[in-house]
Amino acid sequence: MPERRQLGHLGTRWFGRRSRRDSPRPEPQTWAGRARDAYETMVREFGVADTPLFREHAPALPTDRRYAYLWPFGQAFAATLDIAVLGDKDAAALARAETLADAFFAHYWDTASRPPGGTAYPIPPGGDKYYDDNIWLGLDLIDLWRATGEGRWRDNAARIFAFVSSAWDDDPRHPSPGGIFWAQPAANPTRDRNTVSNAPAAILALHLHEATGKPTYLDWAERTFAWVERTLRDPSDGLYWDHLKLDGRIERTKWSYNQGTMIGAATLLSRATGDDVFLDRARLIADAALAYYAADERLRAQDPPFNAIFFRNLRLLGDALGDHSSYRPLLTAYAARAWREGRDPRTGLIGFGRRGRVELLHQAAATQLFSLLAGIDEGGL
Repeated sequence: MPERRQLGHLGTRWFGRRSRRDSPRPEPQTWAGRARDAYETMVREFGVADTPLFREHAPALPTDRRYAYLWPFGQAFAATLDIAVLGDKDAAALARAETLADAFFAHYWDTASRPPGGTAYPIPPGGDKYYDDNIWLGLDLIDLWRATGEGRWRDNAARIFAFVSSAWDDDPRHPSPGGIFWAQPAANPTRDRNTVSNAPAAILALHLHEATGKPTYLDWAERTFAWVERTLRDPSDGLYWDHLKLDGRIERTKWSYNQGTMIGAATLLSRATGDDVFLDRARLIADAALAYYAADERLRAQDPPFNAIFFRNLRLLGDALGDHSSYRPLLTAYAARAWREGRDPRTGLIGFGRRGRVELLHQAAATQLFSLLAGIDEGGL
């Protein structure tokens, strides 16, 4: 059974009590200001008082589950890190990011399983384990290690990779042998192997290779990237399908974060190997993806956190090329529309124009998107 823990012992009264404004909030005039506004709203509206954890929706209802699942928690963690390193840096946000890292291991990490891994919901009751959700936390920890220089965060990212890599499918009887399963069997009865459980794993492995120099991480990155390339790439346009089922059927939806993570993996493979073939591959994927999502409102139809991951990886490529012009107009238009049409001026909540209550995932995505633009443009609108 998962180890039992009492919520609230970590970061006591960290979030405090929330308060709403009865009048419109001031209008930030820079992307950096908008990122901070979205982040402060996230902490205020989604933080669970007396714990370091978040809730899933705002405003909260009595019937809601008390805490957010691991996937939105990880994206809120990423948003916090973005604010921590924005501009002149934010020491309070960085301290909060460290608290969130500790909270992950205190409340989601199941030490009783072999190998240990992150559960979908805080323990108890815990829940299923999704490999992609764990990967996002691993990437957060790499960013935290870079921001603080503390080796324990790099080492903890390696613990997560050990869990994720244990899910490699080594059964030669399966169609397209190889690939990392999306989730453990109870949550994944069709035994799907997904782009999102492999391309981000390659990214995490490449960061660990860069951090440790261990060649095994580069081997893992090349293996997972190659599996996606040969199994889930649509030869007609060079974009990536979602997953392969154990019966050989392919689910052909083209989610934006799948394209983004393959761009990021190819960019980092070029950096790790010195081979410009991978950088050319990243450019080709980016060109195809930008053409695809710029047409017919396809970008707006994607989930906002998927788009935040997409643009985060386009920035990685832009940094490698020294040129952000290919994707900046699409990112600017998307973020500006989210602010203009999707933000409640009284609460600061950003729902991207969608009906109903605002999700933590959406508020975190807005924070990330605005932070990306602030980083590229140094705060100019």
